[in-house]
Amino acid sequence: MIKQNIDQIASVLNSMDNWDQRYQAMMDMGQKLPVFPEKYRTESNIVRGCNTVAWVFAELNEDNTLRIFVDGDSDLARGILAMVRYIYSSCSLQEIIDDDLGWIVLFGLDAKLSQVRLNGLKSLIKLIKSFALAYQLKVSKK
Repeated sequence: MIKQNIDQIASVLNSMDNWDQRYQAMMDMGQKLPVFPEKYRTESNIVRGCNTVAWVFAELNEDNTLRIFVDGDSDLARGILAMVRYIYSSCSLQEIIDDDLGWIVLFGLDAKLSQVRLNGLKSLIKLIKSFALAYQLKVSKK
């Protein structure tokens, strides 16, 4: 599933003529995010390393996939958060844990994002992977 999600986003981004359009497409994704529940807007759910404030939280769905909640205080941050949320949506916990992050290079984000934003992106992914690992351990104990 993760490959399909990555391919879909790559298709959208590659259809754009320039990076201004790609950034706009990401920001458009961010505008469609569901409302982030206030109960998850806590210090422990803040993504460290971002140049803006960003939050992430994940719950385990009945099918052992993650329901990921994200929010940020800038349009581009929300766009990046939405893109990552989409990539990992409907993916198995193991797929999330095993993701090699090659899509960061595929999308060109390694070359176009500032170092601070790139660090924030990697911190976000690390947090999502930690949710996946924690839930996987919980499921395996059942």
